Amino acid sequence: MKILKCVFLVFTNLLLAQNYIPIDTLDKTARELAASSFENSAGEWVKSIQNKYPKKIGKLMAKNYEEFNKEFEKKIKEGTFIYDSRFSSYVDSIFNQLKKGNSNLPQNLIFLISKDPSLNAYCLPNGTFVLNMGLFYWLDNDDEFASVLAHELSHDMLKHSLKTEEKRVSDQLSTSTKNQIKSIKKQKYNKSSAALDLFKAKLYATGEMRKNNEYQADSLGFVLLKNSPFNEMVFIDALELMAEYDSVKLKGVKENIYRKIFNLPNQPFNENWFKTEDFSNYDYSLYQEKINKDSISTHPEIEDRIKKLKSSFTFVNKNSIKNKPSKEFVELQRIAHFEQIPSMYFFEEYGKGIYLSLIQLQKNSKDFYYREWMGKCFEKIYEGRKNYKLNRYLERVDPENQTKSYQRFLNFMWNLSLDEIKNISDYYNKKTST
Repeated sequence: MKILKCVFLVFTNLLLAQNYIPIDTLDKTARELAASSFENSAGEWVKSIQNKYPKKIGKLMAKNYEEFNKEFEKKIKEGTFIYDSRFSSYVDSIFNQLKKGNSNLPQNLIFLISKDPSLNAYCLPNGTFVLNMGLFYWLDNDDEFASVLAHELSHDMLKHSLKTEEKRVSDQLSTSTKNQIKSIKKQKYNKSSAALDLFKAKLYATGEMRKNNEYQADSLGFVLLKNSPFNEMVFIDALELMAEYDSVKLKGVKENIYRKIFNLPNQPFNENWFKTEDFSNYDYSLYQEKINKDSISTHPEIEDRIKKLKSSFTFVNKNSIKNKPSKEFVELQRIAHFEQIPSMYFFEEYGKGIYLSLIQLQKNSKDFYYREWMGKCFEKIYEGRKNYKLNRYLERVDPENQTKSYQRFLNFMWNLSLDEIKNISDYYNKKTST
């Protein structure tokens, strides 16, 4: 029975891959329309901001937002977002259900689906919301997705982004800050140290404000969910998934799959590819080491956020039955699963794309979908190695922050010669006889 079940699962996975139709990436018209729409709406919004605040503050805020909007518009044109009715219709339906018990929700919002495979979402101050495709991959059901959307809607309703920028600009223009900068410039010694201390103080203050914003958005988001048809108890579940995702490190590729996948007709597997290199002296932190990351974290520890929610709403400690995902959500989960590696490819994360391909090929080494994407990623790795830009596409070994499995993968990749990489690329891109 077990053998039959395994054969069935492999066959099912192969069938799913064969039947999967990738999301259209030749959507230039859709991108141009979206960019134009964003440019118009964001432009009008910037004008309103400039008139809303005192002259100097409003002018600088408008300038900052104009610069950001140009970069964001560029991302739209480059193809960072997808325009697929299955996703847009689903998000609209979730938003409409949230509105049923929350008539105070803002109107005329824009929802964009990013190709980003991470579990994250954010909102811009002009009512544009970015929802990563990773939400569909990592979350379990519609209730959890609604909780993430409710959290982001709360940020918008509470004007968190706008208030943070106003405070930052006001502080920048304040007499106190100007006097501090003048004082540092007059110093004969330790100017750099004094400037860094001032920078950290400003950064920490903004970080604390953002932490409080997260707590507030959690509380209001929970209320929005409670007022809607969704199960508000999963708000905690979604946060716990985020905590788990934050702690998940790339793992799961075993040694034997390397010998199976990279033992080619014209290039037998070489055990020396597993040779461990010493990258312990490589400095990954550089300047950032001088700043305490915890002090400026924009998302406070999720465990603390969960505790605060439970203390504010005591009934969330009660156990609740988790609802099954809708057919629509399951379908979007399936799409998000297959789009993970294409997304890695788009964001030039070619090393991680190969690693994720190997994880899938462990289940079925003949899966053409992942063999094909692995070949595409290897072609880019070859180009990077040839042009001395491999660091851009492939991480260095970092024992303190990587699993043994991922370290082995990185060692393997860095041990490959340029010709060996090309042979693998050619083989999986079918540029040579098999």
